[in-house]
Amino acid sequence: MTKKRTLILFDKIGSKAEILGEKSGAIIATFTDLLFDINGSNLQVLVKGVNISDFGLVYIRRADHSHFALAGSLARCLDKLKVPYFDRSFSEIGAAGDKLTSYLKLSIGGIPVPPTIFCMGINIKRYEDYIISELGFPIVAKELVGQHMTGIYAISDKKQFEDLPKKVGEKGRIAKYLFQKYIPLESEYRLLVLGDEVKVVHTKVPRDYSQLKLNYSNMNEYERYLDVVSISPEMQEIAVNAAKCLNIQIAGVDLAIEKDTGKPYIFEVNRGPGFNYDTSVSPEISELIKFLDKKLSK
Repeated sequence: MTKKRTLILFDKIGSKAEILGEKSGAIIATFTDLLFDINGSNLQVLVKGVNISDFGLVYIRRADHSHFALAGSLARCLDKLKVPYFDRSFSEIGAAGDKLTSYLKLSIGGIPVPPTIFCMGINIKRYEDYIISELGFPIVAKELVGQHMTGIYAISDKKQFEDLPKKVGEKGRIAKYLFQKYIPLESEYRLLVLGDEVKVVHTKVPRDYSQLKLNYSNMNEYERYLDVVSISPEMQEIAVNAAKCLNIQIAGVDLAIEKDTGKPYIFEVNRGPGFNYDTSVSPEISELIKFLDKKLSK
C-alpha cells in the first residue's frame, strides 16, 4: 500500500519553503493552487489538479491576510472530507470568512446552492477544461469580492475565459472567481430573515445572461414587496435554515426558483443586508425595529 504524503500550504513559496519540503519529503503548494468544487455532497478540493483527499495530512503553514479566509474555507472542507490538518484553529474563521466560505458551509449543511467551483484568476487556464466539463455552458463567473452586481460575467464559450481579469479584479484586489452552473430562473426573491422567521419578501431583478458582462440596469423597476404568505412554507424554511447555517440572525437571503423544475436555490445569504428606508414602500425597517424590541424585552 502506497504511503500517503503530507501537503504543506504556503501563501508564497520561497527558498525556506523549498528546504522544508525537501527535508520533510512533503509536497509544497500555495493557496493559489487550490480549486474548490462545491456540488452538494460531492465536495472536492484539487491542488495542482490532485485530489486533496489523496494526502494523509495537510499542514497550513502560513496564510497572510489575503489568503486567511481561503485557509478557513479549506479547513471546513478538510473537516468534511476527514483529512487531518494543522492548525485546527482555522476552522473557527466565523464572520471573517467570505462568499466561498458561505457556499461551503451552506452546501455542507444540506442547503441547496448552485454547483460552484472556485479558483484564483491566475489559475483559470489550468482549470478551465475541468470547469467546463463539470458545469457546461453557459457558466456564470463571479469575482469573489464583487458587490452590488459588479464583477459578474456570463461565459458561453471557452474563448470568453480569456476576457476575464486574471490578476487584478474590479476592486483592485487579487482576482478570485466563483464559477457557477447556469440555472434558468422562473423567479427570484430577497427574503429578510429575522431570527427564526421570514418577515419581508420582495422580488429581485431578472438576470440577463446574454452578454459577457451581465446587465443589471434599471434594477429597481423590477422590485416589489409581497406578502410573506406568497412564499411557500418550504421555501421559508430553507431561507431560515440557510441563515442559521451561517449563524446570522438578521439576514438577507437571495432565493431563486428554477424554471420548469421548481427547485429552490440559495444564491446568497447577506450579513447586514441593505434596507429600503422608505416605510411607505417597504416594511423592512418596521419589522426590524419590532424584532430588536422583542429581543431587548427578553
